[in-house]
Amino acid sequence: MDRKTFTLAEVATAYLPALKDGRRWLASRLNNGELTGIPCGRRWVMTQSDIDHMCATLRKTRSSAQPEPEPESVQPSAVPSFADSLSPRSRKRLRAVR
Repeated sequence: MDRKTFTLAEVATAYLPALKDGRRWLASRLNNGELTGIPCGRRWVMTQSDIDHMCATLRKTRSSAQPEPEPESVQPSAVPSFADSLSPRSRKRLRAVR
């Protein structure tokens, strides 16, 4: 069985030209199991079926992505103060300095 394999650099150049470091992006997704590929020693290679699966996954992810909701206006009382993030001892020290 003779299957053509492609390095991550080849796949990134051909299918992900908009990404700054497509090879690293692909390696990260392959290591996380989000994409399929073949580990070859310490490197990854991809077959044409792996590339087709990647393209279908990206298309599905992009089409199902919903726009981010606009942030709600923050009420003045809901804004935490600096002292809220301090420990009780630090708050006590802060009060002593004032």
